[in-house]
Amino acid sequence: MQAFVNDVRVLDTVFWTWGPNSASTAPVSEWPRPHGLDLEPGERVTLVVVPERTSGEWRITRSPGPPR
Repeated sequence: MQAFVNDVRVLDTVFWTWGPNSASTAPVSEWPRPHGLDLEPGERVTLVVVPERTSGEWRITRSPGPPR
C-alpha cells in the first residue's frame, strides 16, 4: 500500500496477511525532512492511496498531531 500527499509518497508498505496490521508515517511536523513536504496548519492537501501489495480489508485513518 502506498499513500501520497500532494504527489509525494509518505507511506510504502506491504501486507500479505488477513490478520490485523498497521503502518504509520512520521508525524506531519517531521515531513519536511524525509519527504520535502512543508505543510502549514489548515493547508488543503490531496491524498491518494494506492491499495496494492496488500490483502484483506484496509483503511486509512488520520490522527491529529501536536500543534506546531
